[in-house]
Amino acid sequence: MAGMTQTMLRDAVDGFVHNTPSLCGEVLQHDDGVDELNRTIIRHLADRIRHDPEGLEAALELMRISRNLERSADHATIIAEEVVFMADGRVVKHGADRK
Repeated sequence: MAGMTQTMLRDAVDGFVHNTPSLCGEVLQHDDGVDELNRTIIRHLADRIRHDPEGLEAALELMRISRNLERSADHATIIAEEVVFMADGRVVKHGADRK
């Protein structure tokens, strides 16, 4: 998840700097994957908390990390959406025109 988010951020910034909407299109395609990973991690950690209450603190910290990575990926997506709009005049926010 961290690697995907890092790649998304790098590609969004590179797409902005070099005005490359095709690079930003890849960022948009990965957003759902990071969202799903976040949901999977949260479910897994919630299950671990139920079975091992001693690990509550560590699990909560990992949940916060997962949520922050997902939020960073969302920011990369917003940058990518803006680059596509600036370069092509296409609105791709909220999944419009992604398919």
